[in-house]
Amino acid sequence: MVDDSTLWTVVAGGIYFVPNETHPSVQHYEFGTRRIREIFKVEREFGEASRYHLTADTSCIP
Repeated sequence: MVDDSTLWTVVAGGIYFVPNETHPSVQHYEFGTRRIREIFKVEREFGEASRYHLTADTSCIP
C-alpha cells in the first residue's frame, strides 16, 4: 500500500512506487509480468522535503 499520492509514478511498462513500510524503498511493478521488484532501499524516510523524481527515460532517479 502507498500512503501518499506523491510517492508513485506511472511509466511505460509499469509503476515506480514507495510502499508504506518502516524502511522505505523504491519498487517497480511491471505490468507485463505483474511482478514487483525492489530497485533500492533508502537511508531516510521519504517526506515533503524529498526531491526524488524519475528522468523522462527512467534511467536515473536524481
